[in-house]
Amino acid sequence: MNNCENLRELILTDYLDGEADDKARAAVDAHLLQCADCRSLLKEAQEGFVMPLETVAREAVPAEIWISLQDRISARTSWAERLREFFGHMAGEFSYVKLVPVLGMAAVMLLTGPVILQNSRTIQAKEKAQQEYLVGLLASSGNSSEAASDAAANPIEEYFL
Repeated sequence: MNNCENLRELILTDYLDGEADDKARAAVDAHLLQCADCRSLLKEAQEGFVMPLETVAREAVPAEIWISLQDRISARTSWAERLREFFGHMAGEFSYVKLVPVLGMAAVMLLTGPVILQNSRTIQAKEKAQQEYLVGLLASSGNSSEAASDAAANPIEEYFL
């Protein structure tokens, strides 16, 4: 049944349109010889989708439409000309007066960015040094019960008291 589901999708798409490659077409043909349900699906699809389109008469396109299309194609400008036109239009839309605040803000960010970054690095370095100092104090004080009972003997307690 799973094989039927996979092949039904193929039947309704590439096989019906004649776009299936030789391998896929051979697999569908072999399956159609064995499966009546898929044969009936193919028949219904051909009668419902393909045959009605084959019977539709093709009409000739009027000459004035072809001429209009040819004129439009020949009148098209190159992509480089269209880009120049686009940027020229955009330059007119964005006057220099509108760009002054944007450029000013960019300059402020460029000038203050390194200072802020350096300050944050300095703060991080100070915090790290304080952490290392406190860890050193804890390590030097030891974990003895005598040090815990004696409030003045603990350097951390002295620091905070």
